[in-house]
Amino acid sequence: MLFLSYSVCATSGEQGTVVVGMRIYGIDFTSAPRTAKPIVCAEGQLDGRRLEIERLTSWKSFEGFEELLISAGPWLAGVDFPLGQPAELARLLGWPADWQAYVMAVGEMDRQAFVQRLEAFSKSQPAGRKHLFRKTDRVSAACSPMMIYGVPVAKMFFEGAPRIARTSINVVPCRRTDDDRSLVETYPALVARHLIGKTSYKADSRKNNTLDRQSSRAKLVDRVAKLGLGDSDAPADIRLELSDTLRDACVEDMTGDLIDSVICCLLAAWCFLQPDGGLPETVDTNEGWIVNPFQRE
Repeated sequence: MLFLSYSVCATSGEQGTVVVGMRIYGIDFTSAPRTAKPIVCAEGQLDGRRLEIERLTSWKSFEGFEELLISAGPWLAGVDFPLGQPAELARLLGWPADWQAYVMAVGEMDRQAFVQRLEAFSKSQPAGRKHLFRKTDRVSAACSPMMIYGVPVAKMFFEGAPRIARTSINVVPCRRTDDDRSLVETYPALVARHLIGKTSYKADSRKNNTLDRQSSRAKLVDRVAKLGLGDSDAPADIRLELSDTLRDACVEDMTGDLIDSVICCLLAAWCFLQPDGGLPETVDTNEGWIVNPFQRE
């Protein structure tokens, strides 16, 4: 059973219903896109359980992301940033309880005001509560969506979620609509940890782009392409097809953004094929949920 609210071309056989020709996007996001650090989008085609990555595109501004959000469907996109904030944070800050309402309220702030609000909250809290977590962050071992520095996922939320909320896109599980375009939250570190452990494969500067990190990227790319999400520890069988040119580009990209976008695409494809997107039976729709093939309830 597909979790999306629209029909796609499908055939039936001994293995059950097979989806034919679904467009899948994987987006490695940044809160400040620019030439040195663009948003990266992997575009793929899902046929049955074969996902072919057709191209990798870089956006040096939010314009490319905004154009995707208004592009015609059907499609499904996996984005690498938090779609929601902890329910406790929303309650303590007096935000509306509903995802659409509080995201739109955040979108009416300027960025500095949003950052200052989170900073003031963190300073007012005792040790151990400086950054609150969603249930999905705990399950997926993700950082708090309140993080402003280091990996500034709070700023990514601020730039990404309101742009999405202004559309009619089906945001799983936060806002269900009958739109033929859907969007889910993905976290490539889940797959990276599963396939190569906690080995570092990213470098923030050329001096840190060691042969070990490059080797780790090659290992990750090859294991993603060979195993997809169909090895013995994952509840799916999706095979990824990546040309030699795109494979080499992922290995050479010291930031890891290219391979992360490919993994986001793969996770979105897995989500598409699961009953109700692979969501747990109970989920806080106002917090959101990270696509997690390795979750054990």
